[in-house]
Amino acid sequence: MTYLYNPDLTYEYNPLVSLFGASWAGLIGIQFFILLIVSFFACFYFKLPEVQVAEENLNFTDFVYFYFFNKKRPWPERMLSMSANIKSHMIFVGFIVTVSAILVSLFAIVNNFLIIKNEGWYLHFLAYHYRLFFPAVYFVIILTSFFVFFGRKYRRYLNV
Repeated sequence: MTYLYNPDLTYEYNPLVSLFGASWAGLIGIQFFILLIVSFFACFYFKLPEVQVAEENLNFTDFVYFYFFNKKRPWPERMLSMSANIKSHMIFVGFIVTVSAILVSLFAIVNNFLIIKNEGWYLHFLAYHYRLFFPAVYFVIILTSFFVFFGRKYRRYLNV
């Protein structure tokens, strides 16, 4: 449908096109590549066994650090540390990539619906703010995925 009304992608709001200048071939190629990455990382989340945190009485921030490093450390020493547990890191990335892809897809559905419905307020907003709006939405989606992941893990930890 987009190809019929916008064959040269001049009026396309998709960040892959508007920010990076992708053509139709590039847009399709990037989307296929993203699908492969999401599928690859989803396998880690669904196939690897769950990581157990053995330390007791951890608060949320200590739990998050312990999840990756298997030890407690003061805050200044946590900066720029490399993960000691690659399995926990891959499970985390698998969850974040999978959930973020689902949330971005839901956002794209709502976005496209509002554009197709020709909602004037939304089109006006996008015309002036899309360079900030899309990155902000993606940032919120990724941040939400982080909190969902560790919220679920921490609740399980407290119930064990």
